[in-house]
Amino acid sequence: MLSRFGKKMRGLLQREMNLEKRVAEARAEREPLSLSDEDLLAQFKAASNELEEAKREARKSRFRHAQERLAEHMRARLRPKFFLHPSQKDKLIAQLDQESLPIRKTLLLAEEAKNRTFIELGIEKSFPGAIDWFTDFGERSWIFGADSDLRDVLKRPNEQGSDEPMGPVEATWSFNSHGHFVDMGRAYWLTGWESLVAEFIVQIVDWLERNPALYGINWIDPSSISARTINWMLAFNLFSMSDQMQAEVMGRILRGLVTHGAVMADILEQPDDALPPQDLLATAAALNCLAMYLPELKAAQRWYNLSAEQLSKRAWETMGRDGLHLSGSAAKQREMLEWLLLPEVLHRLNGLPSPRGLREATETACEALALLTPPDRLAVDLGPTGGYTFVGRHAGATHHCHRLLALGSVVCQRDDFRPGVEMPEELWWWLGSQAQSLYQGMEVGVSGSSTNRCFTEAGVVVARDDWDRRANWCLLRGNPKSSLLETASIAPASVPLHDDSLHLSLCLAGESVFVEPGGPAETHLVQPSFARIAAHCAPRIGREREPLCLDRVSSRVDSSVFHTKLPGSGRYMAAHRPVWVTPEKPWRLWREVLFLPESKHLAIRDTLEGEGEIDYETSLLLSPHLDVLMRGDMGCLIRGKKLQARLVPIFPGRFRYSLKRGQKEPISGWCFRNARAIPTYSLRYFAHLEAPFSTYLWIVWDPNDTKVPRTEDLDRQYEEARERLKLRQP
Repeated sequence: MLSRFGKKMRGLLQREMNLEKRVAEARAEREPLSLSDEDLLAQFKAASNELEEAKREARKSRFRHAQERLAEHMRARLRPKFFLHPSQKDKLIAQLDQESLPIRKTLLLAEEAKNRTFIELGIEKSFPGAIDWFTDFGERSWIFGADSDLRDVLKRPNEQGSDEPMGPVEATWSFNSHGHFVDMGRAYWLTGWESLVAEFIVQIVDWLERNPALYGINWIDPSSISARTINWMLAFNLFSMSDQMQAEVMGRILRGLVTHGAVMADILEQPDDALPPQDLLATAAALNCLAMYLPELKAAQRWYNLSAEQLSKRAWETMGRDGLHLSGSAAKQREMLEWLLLPEVLHRLNGLPSPRGLREATETACEALALLTPPDRLAVDLGPTGGYTFVGRHAGATHHCHRLLALGSVVCQRDDFRPGVEMPEELWWWLGSQAQSLYQGMEVGVSGSSTNRCFTEAGVVVARDDWDRRANWCLLRGNPKSSLLETASIAPASVPLHDDSLHLSLCLAGESVFVEPGGPAETHLVQPSFARIAAHCAPRIGREREPLCLDRVSSRVDSSVFHTKLPGSGRYMAAHRPVWVTPEKPWRLWREVLFLPESKHLAIRDTLEGEGEIDYETSLLLSPHLDVLMRGDMGCLIRGKKLQARLVPIFPGRFRYSLKRGQKEPISGWCFRNARAIPTYSLRYFAHLEAPFSTYLWIVWDPNDTKVPRTEDLDRQYEEARERLKLRQP
């Protein structure tokens, strides 16, 4: 006969515990959530002989033996596939170029993480002893307490009686997403260094002991909780075959994953307006991946159903109906696309049907990213910075785009998404040893992408005349429907807002001409000034060096971008924004573009609605590889590798110009590529003008065409295009 304790244990192991209810109770009582060894084993179904044996051992209170059986099950199982399986190690390593820059960077960062040196948001922090998981990456640490209390503290982070402000909380959250665990795991596969496993165990056990669920700064941000869950599963896979990964350690990590799952499920069951859609998308994606990774859990099916229902819903709430992130940010678009691709790839690798609407949302987001990518494949980085990334870790915007589009081409079976013939090496880590065959096995010519699109809600319009490498491409940025100010974090020291309204990016004959400076999260010599509109290819109102006033931007603005087709492959594009010259009433600044690739012409008209004298300038940030020859008031000659174009300014009065390259004070002549700032030419035309007025920039890239049109002829073309759209004349 069973003892009373044995009967109790059998009851505990057979019934399913409602973890989300435990989370809600702990949060209401402002107490940390904890699971015992018995609680963990009670969450598993008897899906294998090892798990059945583990449950029998637990009923006898022999938890050490139960943990060993559970660890044996996790090591022995071949399904489900979670991107990589330990059995693929030798095949994968044979495919990788050990001398490639990404591999060398991974090894370097893994070595630094092993030595407890970390870099987040460009801030380096070393820990000679124990790691402070609550550091603000300055000299202070975030206080310890219930997550609900800490949310109130974040709203007034510097009211702690100290003159020294806290550092950016994003750095703390990014650090505690534990991406460095994946770097260490990859380096372990590449080198076999057991010291990496030992340090991983020390760090993750220490984190688990000092960060009980629902307590502390690291349980506030849903996106970082979700990223940490994914990174733990990736690292667990990479380290699981090491002899140092003993049963007790594996049990701790699994208990941590189950706790994360319960917290994420509780987040998804909150009211719809409790969190931003982007956070809910990240949470749904991570919970969906966790449910597929641990199908042995009794809660797995419930978590899968809950997350599957949310995935496409939150994706469409995060992006507009045309597929671009509502902020108009290219970095946030890449971040959102990662959260869509991860569960989609897992479904494909495991031969499972995708949740309803996920494939459509993923394909639409990939199409938008493909349109934002210029023909020369050097990505622009519009809008505010993004958050944590997996596929793009340690990569610049361009490489991140290439990786995402390559992965999207495999998932969606769309050849037109492929960034090139060569598969990005990063895909080996996500598709395993079959990556090359999946990438090269697509039917060539499968395409559904439009060459023109207006992302009205995001405030972006883009047009191109072809998809080949010699195409002409033009992108105009307006205001997103949501205010730029709404993208600011609750952090006390967040990255400055990235104001690029009316910015123009341009590729002619496949070569970049006007480039976007980008919005790097890292701090460097030019980053604090990247938010200024003078750093973009955009018109600007106000005295020289004076930043544009943003504190009066309305919380919601109407659609600010328009476009229409012109004869041939031409396009008319227009955008506007409010500017405050006086505090009482905003003026309206228009930028209109005639994109005429067939005749190799492009005309830009900037119009200010208002009355009075004003200082005006238009700034142009040129691609770093271009040479610029100035010809005074007659414009300039732009020379590239094959391109030769003329740029002629047409102002209603006298104007001056300046050409600078990589200047620090004032900020001038920088773009941000592949995670570093590159000096380039910044061309400015400026004048003191009487409003209302219009200025023009005429660009022609046919060397034999020397004519400059009259402003009356250009106005006529603009008026015809406006008539098509029924737009009010500026």
